[in-house]
Amino acid sequence: MAVSPSSSRSTPTPAEIVAGLSAFCDHAGPKISTETIVRWIEKRGGYPSQAELAKLAKKMLARRYARMVMYTDPETGLKVKRLWSFRDRLTGERYYQDLLKLPEERRRLFVQRYLRFLDQMKSVRQALADYFAGQEFFEFFVEGDESNGDARLDSASLTVGRLGQAENLALEERFVLTSGSSGS
Repeated sequence: MAVSPSSSRSTPTPAEIVAGLSAFCDHAGPKISTETIVRWIEKRGGYPSQAELAKLAKKMLARRYARMVMYTDPETGLKVKRLWSFRDRLTGERYYQDLLKLPEERRRLFVQRYLRFLDQMKSVRQALADYFAGQEFFEFFVEGDESNGDARLDSASLTVGRLGQAENLALEERFVLTSGSSGS
């Protein structure tokens, strides 16, 4: 059995890898490929054992497949992820909420809000992609318009199944109020 060169030293912690990668980016940037980052981490022995790496890869692949399970909304024709992942706050384990298991009215409301959020995210992603491609960049918020800073959406308001029904409805109402204040 071959021994990897990194097995003689201890594996760096994630914090050490991130700090080192940050310094690496200062010198290697502005455009770095995923493969370059992988090689950089490998050279420093930043990956766990083969067994741990295989276990992690299996989890990542399972998550990828879960993201690929789609639901087509009959009203809008919109394809939406059917399984939405969240971490249990007590155990830290990842669980999936099946969109089809929601009551029909909550599912309809979720799809409507998701559609509005998706449109906003497409605009933001396109602007950022244009910026990094060297094209003109537009301001997301007009200077001096402080009201936009308050229209933040926390992850809990998009996660279903984490709270009881009353708490989820309260979060949904808060989401409507905060996203409605942006003038859309």
